[in-house]
Amino acid sequence: MAGVVGKAGSFATVDKVDDTIGQAFKDVNTMFEDSAKAKKADEEAKRKQEDANLKELEDYNGKFGVDITGNQSVDDLTVSYTSQARDMTADLVRRRQTSTNPQERADLTKKINKIYGGYDVLKQMPVVLNNRVEEITKGVTDGKYNDRDVDAVQKTLSNVLSGNARLYVDDYGQTRVTVYDVTEEEKAKGILEKDITLAELIKSTQPFLASTYDTPNGISDQFLKQVKLDKEKIQSGFTTITNEQMSKRVEDMIAQKAKEVSTDDNEVYEIWNKMGKPSKRKFDDADRKEVEEYVKKDLLGRYNKSYEKDIDQSAITSRMNALKEDKEEKPSYNVVQTPQEYAAAGFKPAKGYKTVSITTKKQKPVNNITMVNQESGKEIIYNNVFLNNYTVVKNSKGQRSIVAQITYPDVKTSTLTAEESITWKKNLKDPNSLTDEEELIVSRITKGVEYKTVTIPMKEVDIVKFKDVVGASDANGMKDLARVGEEEKFDEYGVPIN
Repeated sequence: MAGVVGKAGSFATVDKVDDTIGQAFKDVNTMFEDSAKAKKADEEAKRKQEDANLKELEDYNGKFGVDITGNQSVDDLTVSYTSQARDMTADLVRRRQTSTNPQERADLTKKINKIYGGYDVLKQMPVVLNNRVEEITKGVTDGKYNDRDVDAVQKTLSNVLSGNARLYVDDYGQTRVTVYDVTEEEKAKGILEKDITLAELIKSTQPFLASTYDTPNGISDQFLKQVKLDKEKIQSGFTTITNEQMSKRVEDMIAQKAKEVSTDDNEVYEIWNKMGKPSKRKFDDADRKEVEEYVKKDLLGRYNKSYEKDIDQSAITSRMNALKEDKEEKPSYNVVQTPQEYAAAGFKPAKGYKTVSITTKKQKPVNNITMVNQESGKEIIYNNVFLNNYTVVKNSKGQRSIVAQITYPDVKTSTLTAEESITWKKNLKDPNSLTDEEELIVSRITKGVEYKTVTIPMKEVDIVKFKDVVGASDANGMKDLARVGEEEKFDEYGVPIN
C-alpha cells in the first residue's frame, strides 16, 4: 500500500497540475501589449494625417500668391480679394478633411476648385484689361467699333482699373465683381455692372463692332441685291407689263435673314437703339424677337419701295419714248395668203385677190373710224386705230370692197380720252419739265390700255385714211395692191361670167 504524501486528506499523484491562474495572467499581459501597439499605430497614423492635412492647407495657401502690378488701385483690389479667397478655401479644405460623407467631400472639392480657378483667371486680369485699353484706342481710330458703345465700355474699364470695384467669392465658389460709377470726388453715384463673373467682366469691356446692317453695300443692301422678287409678265395688246411680286419664297428668305441678324450682338445693339429702346448691352430672347420682327418689316418695306419706283419709271420711260417718235417710216407691206380669221368672220377674198399685210414698224394710228357693233347693230366711232392687214371682197352689187383686220384701244379700260391724248401730244414739251396737267395724263397712260383686234368691212371713207400706210393714192389703189391674178367678172345681173 502506498504511503501518504503531503497534508492530511490529500492524495498522492504522479500527474502534472494545470497552472490556470498563471496562464490567465499571461493572456492579460499579451492583450495590454497588443492594445498599446495599436494605440501607438493609431497615434502615428493620426499624426501623419494631420501632417498631410497641414501640408494640403499650405499647398492651397501657396496657390494664392499676389502678383504686384504697380497699379496701387488694382493691387489693393487684388490683395483684398486674395485674402478672402485664401481664408474661404482654407475653411473648406478643413471641412473636407473632417467630413466622412463622400457626397459632401465631393461638393467641397468642387467649390474649392472653382475658387482657385477664378483666382487663376483674376491673376491675368490686369494684363487683359490693359491690353483691352490699347485695342479700343486703335479700334476707334480704325472705325472698328460702334461709336455709341465705346463710351460706356471705356467708363466700365476705367473704373475697374481705378479700383472702383468689389471682388468677392459667392456661396458657390464663383468669383464675382461689382463695378461702381463714381463722381470726380470719387464718391459712388451708381452701379455700372453688378455681381457679374470675371468672364462677363471681360465681355463687358469689349465694345460692339460697328454695325453693317444699314451701311452702303451692307447687310440689307446685299440681301436686296441677292434676293430678287419674282417677276410676272402680262401681255395686253401691244403693251408688255413686267410685274414684280412678293412671294412666299422671298418672305421665307427675309424671315431667315431677320433671324440671323437677331443672333448677332453687334447688329442687335445698334438696331435696338434705332428702335428707340433704352440702351443696354445684354439682350434676352424677348429682346431678340423684337429685333427680328423689326428687321422683317424693314426688309419688306425696302422691297415695296423699290417695286413701286421701278414700275413707275419703266412705264413712264417706255410710253414717253413711244410718243416722242415722230419720224415716219416708209410704207412697207407684203401680199400673203389670207389668214383664217377672215373665213372665221364670214369673209372670202374675191377671185384673184390675196391679203395685204402691213409691215410698217412705226405706223401712226388713225382716228374717227366707224365700226358697227355686232350685238346692237349701231355704228360706233373709234380712235387710235391701227391697220394690221386687209383683203378685197365683192359686195352684193359686184363691186370691190375692203375687209380689214384692225386693232384699237378698248375705251372702257382707259381713263384717257381721245381729246386729252391729241391735245397733249400736240403740246408735248421736254418730258423732264411737264406741267401738272401733262403729268396727270402720263399717269393715266401708264395705267395701261387693253387693245382689241377685229375683222370688219370698211367704208371707203375710212379705208382711205390708211392709204399712206401702204403708199397708195386712194382706196382703189389700195385694192389693186391685193390683186394677184385675173379678177372675176359679172354680167349685168350679177352672175359670174366664165
